[in-house]
Amino acid sequence: MSYDPNAVDAYAMHLTAVNNTRQVVASEDIYNSKGVLIIKQGQPISRQAVERIVSFKLIKPIERSVEVEGALTPQRILADIHAGLRDSETRRLHDQYGLDSEMKRAGGILLRFPLLRQKLTVLALQTPREYRKALWGVWLGSIVGRKLGLTDRERDEVFLASLIRDLGMLHIDPAIAGKKGELTPEEWRTVQSHVLISKLIAQQMEDMPPNVVRAVAEHHEVCDGTGYLSGAVVDELCLHGQIVSVIDSMTAVLLQLRVQGRWTRDVLPILYLNRYVHHPDVCNALIQIAKEHGYGETALVTDERIAALVSELVQDRTKLLEYAASLDALVARLPESTHRCIRSARRVSMLLTHALHSSGILHEGYVAWVNDVAAQKLRSAYREVEDTRLLLDEVRW
Repeated sequence: MSYDPNAVDAYAMHLTAVNNTRQVVASEDIYNSKGVLIIKQGQPISRQAVERIVSFKLIKPIERSVEVEGALTPQRILADIHAGLRDSETRRLHDQYGLDSEMKRAGGILLRFPLLRQKLTVLALQTPREYRKALWGVWLGSIVGRKLGLTDRERDEVFLASLIRDLGMLHIDPAIAGKKGELTPEEWRTVQSHVLISKLIAQQMEDMPPNVVRAVAEHHEVCDGTGYLSGAVVDELCLHGQIVSVIDSMTAVLLQLRVQGRWTRDVLPILYLNRYVHHPDVCNALIQIAKEHGYGETALVTDERIAALVSELVQDRTKLLEYAASLDALVARLPESTHRCIRSARRVSMLLTHALHSSGILHEGYVAWVNDVAAQKLRSAYREVEDTRLLLDEVRW
């Protein structure tokens, strides 16, 4: 998908939707690329107004010529972060790391970027789930930054990158950006283009630090080379971008775990695995944070459900072993090459082998052991069985 900031795209329609609940007006006369006045200063950015100009290119991006009433402030962002601290352990960590003062300092920088405030406001109103993910990235990024010894300035850059990373989604057709089912290859490429759009948005903001722009551009890159857009590997990537990338990935995992009625502790086996995929230092920092959050060692599985869980686990073990053997055979036939796809295939194969070994399921007697857990209702082992289930789900993904 090509992106032209002067074209009238999905963002203009998002502005019209926002205009239904709070005023969005032209802050100056808006002209098309031929110099024709099409929206006068002070005119609302209504659906009718946008439909009149949707086939035109503008002299400059529409977001540069509009004003959104009640744009987000640093105080509002901090209040929204507080609202997301749902349990006592999370609030304890917030206070332990002094994140109120951290957010106030970093949030003050937000005032230098009115375009960022405008787009965040639209993101919060139009895609609140993505906005909450951005806030979660800001919160975790601040703690990870401290654990990795980043300076105040560097943590502020991670703060900005976390807020900007997904703004490009506002410029993608909502029917594709919000699609629930499986994406076609073309739709997936369109979704991936949000990285480039977000990078261009960051570049267009005056005085935006280069580290922020690079972090935004690399926020879907993965250390093993399987990320996008470039497929770069660990020594080619910046730490800022990897902090945003790993947190973005683990936030998606946490959201899925919550749907299953699980909690922060359940991300640990997934993080242990991802140390071999994502940036190990960032993963280790997140492991420390998960442990500090407090363990919930009580298993969710019940006596009535343990037999079914073990049966599923044994069946998946067989399938995954077959997949691993097939992948090993495939990789063995690949030519010696530094091509990123071949390089990534080798890394995936190594990861899969390591994950299966570390899970213990390759050990002789594993099947007999888990069957024994189910037969004798060994509740002390339920948690370990659940951890293996979580790890294998991640391996399969």
